[in-house]
Amino acid sequence: MSLIGVYTESRARIVEALCGVPGLRIWGPGWEQFLAGREGRDPQAFRGQGLSPADACKVYNASLVNLNTHHHQSRDAGVNTRAFEILAAGAFELTDHVPGMEAFLDPGREVAVYRTSEEATELARYYAKADEERRRLAGAGHKRVLAEHTYRHRMQTLLDAVVR
Repeated sequence: MSLIGVYTESRARIVEALCGVPGLRIWGPGWEQFLAGREGRDPQAFRGQGLSPADACKVYNASLVNLNTHHHQSRDAGVNTRAFEILAAGAFELTDHVPGMEAFLDPGREVAVYRTSEEATELARYYAKADEERRRLAGAGHKRVLAEHTYRHRMQTLLDAVVR
């Protein structure tokens, strides 16, 4: 399981619950100190301060479960770009529920969604073993993102708004 992102307190609550899940790997500023004293965590969990987009794509594809947690500002304003990046890479995503996300992604069909840290842990363990279901969700999410949520789609939306 992987998480790529900057340390925040809200993300830390989820990571705290996931520290006992085998194979947890985290990249991003602020995590090294947070993880240092956590009981039950894998000493190899912290992998580095950050990744290039190409390396992030490699991590997404190498991970059975890619965790996405939204910063509180994103939770109020919509899904983050990582929600689309993971799926665009063709990888499986486990994300926190964000109000209104259903306009962009279909929870349970294109992306797995959790609402609590306990549920995140349970789903991470489940999907790490559910190969066929994990591949099905990743495939459906990948197809949707490429069909509706590329930068080209976003730019066309902006251009359409300006032309009106």
